[in-house]
This record gives sequence, structure tokens and C-alpha cells, in this order.
Amino acid sequence: MKRGSRRIFTLVASISMLLTIYGLSSVHLSLAQSQDRYAALWSADLRVFDYEPNYGWWLKGYTSKSWTNAWTGAADELMFAVSQQGKFREVFCSVFGNSYNNTVFVVLTDVDKSTTDAVLEAMPLPSGVAVQFLKGEAPLYKLEEWMSCINTDELIKLGIPWVSLGITENATILLGLENITPCYVETIHNLITNKVQAQLLSQTDKIRPLVAGIKIQSIEDIYLATSTLNFLGKTGTQEGAIVAGHASDNGTGVWQPTLNDTNRIGTTTLNVGAYRYSDAAWVPLDQGVDGENLIYSSSYNLWVLGQVDYSGQYVGEIVESLGLTSGYRYGYIQEKDAQHSHAKYTTLYNQIQANFSSASGDSGSPVYQQYYEMGLHTADAFGILWGGGDQSGWTIYSPPDGVERDFGFDIDFAGP
Repeated sequence: MKRGSRRIFTLVASISMLLTIYGLSSVHLSLAQSQDRYAALWSADLRVFDYEPNYGWWLKGYTSKSWTNAWTGAADELMFAVSQQGKFREVFCSVFGNSYNNTVFVVLTDVDKSTTDAVLEAMPLPSGVAVQFLKGEAPLYKLEEWMSCINTDELIKLGIPWVSLGITENATILLGLENITPCYVETIHNLITNKVQAQLLSQTDKIRPLVAGIKIQSIEDIYLATSTLNFLGKTGTQEGAIVAGHASDNGTGVWQPTLNDTNRIGTTTLNVGAYRYSDAAWVPLDQGVDGENLIYSSSYNLWVLGQVDYSGQYVGEIVESLGLTSGYRYGYIQEKDAQHSHAKYTTLYNQIQANFSSASGDSGSPVYQQYYEMGLHTADAFGILWGGGDQSGWTIYSPPDGVERDFGFDIDFAGP
């Protein structure tokens, strides 16, 4: 196929500035709330190019070894701040360079002075290199989420001849098709919409198969406790769920989302005594109750593929959590404690503290770190949240190997 003859199907907006320059219609990006406040649905107009986009030499630039050496270090500093430290996650779209006029372009959703000053501080530029900020419609992590809704295997089965799929340096999702027809465009739109709507359940709804990060209720000291379901896993052939130990007594039932005979998921069988390595309990799943190695999301699948134990986590590393009360939070590991006092278990060994708050109902929340790989949103399990405070700005959690040590067996977090 000759270059230039390929037609491009474009999903979601690129840069407002470019849309204006090239006279393309603006793209509307909005959040549509479902009836409850926990779930959100993304929507975007689909645009079709009859040509392969070329935003011009001044933007795409020329490459040279000397130029690359001059600005790559600065860009790496910015990327580190986004991916490892979590800074600018909500505003960063992309970064690229133009050797023709020695300029680094940084695409952000917010280009106010306080944001751009913070970015410049994070990526000190070498002498002779300038920076220009462009405004994008959505941050990179959100573009990756939306792109994961496009399953190319489905396109093949439907006879839609796709050529390429990726995110361009100009912060646009581009799906290349050999030919564009109204039927292809409508089919792709429906695939994405149906996939998102199928996931549009609240954390407080009854969700089957079970996933991490949703509402559960259990019995602790004759009282009904509401908390958050931790990771699902498998030991041998037995599938089970991890729950907060201080919210569940041995031999008592666990329900999702609320105490009801039809909502029962299992019985707590392992909740060991004092002086231990985790605030966690093991709940083998009842027959007919299935779990998935997923963390709750209203917009895309987030697959749990492994675990990071106590020794593999380090101070300053970004971690994320999803709680019933506080929702999604992320922050940094502040401390690794050899031992930590606990109201119920006296002492917990090898606990980890992160710098985000938690509240009642967040106990049991999955703590994890997500990444995008091979077209999938994936995560590693970092532990189970058990302590903290709404105004304290810190949270305590138990790492996966501490849970396994207390239970006396290994857990496959990529399990059920």
C-alpha cells in the first residue's frame, strides 16, 4: 500500500491547537455519570481522516544523534516524575522534540503557569534548548485506558481490516484501517460503548465474578462490619478471597455486597492470633461463587498478574489503592516498619506506610501498582490496607508475603 493512501480512523481528541490549525471539527470529551456516584462512563466523538495525519515538520521535527543526546535527559526526568513519582499523572499527555528549532514540546491537559513551572522544575533543560507547552484533551494514562477498549482480535473476527493501533506523540489514539466505511465506524463505536457499559457497576453493587476493591460485609465480635474486598487468589485448587482480619472472625460468613443469604461468598477460615505479619483473613469461596484476578474499574479491565513482597518495595515508590469509602488514591511509600503496634493483634511485623489517607470502610482495600503492557492494563499486588486516618495523610498496609506467612501457604494473585 502506498504511503498516503491509508485511511485513518481516529478515536478521541488530539490537541486543540492542532485542530484549530488544520480546521478539523472539535472533539467533545465528557464524563457521563451513571445513577450512582461511583461509576463513570467516558464518551468521545469519533473522527475519520481520509489521509494519514501529518502535523508538519515544525511539530514532528527532524532527528539527529546530537540533538537527541541534548534533550533526552530532560525528557527522561519528566517521564520519571510521571511514572515513578506520580507527579503530573492527571495532566501529562506526551513529550517530544523538534531538532529543527531546538524545542521540546510538552503536551498537558492544564497549561496554567503553576503547572508548567512545576514541569520545568522536574525537567531542567540543557543550554540552548527551549520548551513549548501544548494543550491536550486527556492525560496519557486515560488515553491508554480508552485504547485498551479496542480489541484488535474482535476487529479481525468481524472482518474489519485494521493496520495499526497506538498513541501518537501528539496525544491522539490512532486506529489505522485499510478502508473506512460507515459500517466499520459504527461497529467500532458500538464495541467500545458496549464494553464500557458492561463494566458500569458501582463498588457497592452485587458483582460476580468477584473482583478486588468492592463492598463486603462480615462479622467481627458479633457486630456487622463493612469493609473492602482485597485480592482474589488461589492456593492449589482452592479459590479464595483475602479480607481485613480485624473485620472478620473465624467461622463467620462474608457477604458481597451486604448480609443476605443470596449474597454469601464464603466463610472465614484463617485469622491467626497476635504477633503476626498481616491484618488479613482467608475466605475460601463457596461453591458456585467465582472470582477474577481483577481490581474494580468502571471503565477498563485491570488485571492482577503478580505480587511485590516486603523486600521488593522501597521508600519513595508510588503505590495505589481503591477503597469503598475513599475511592481511588495514590501516593508514595514513606516508611517500612520492622514492627507496628495493632489494637487487635498487639504487634504486626514488616508493615509499610504510604502517604495517602484512608477512612472507615477502606479496611481491606487492595494496595497495588498498575502499568500498561502489551495492550492490557495490569497490576502487581502490593498488599492489604488496614490502618490510617481520614485527616492523617497516611495509611498502613501489610505486604503479600506477610499475608502468605500468616496463612501458611503461597497465594497465586493471578489466580481464580
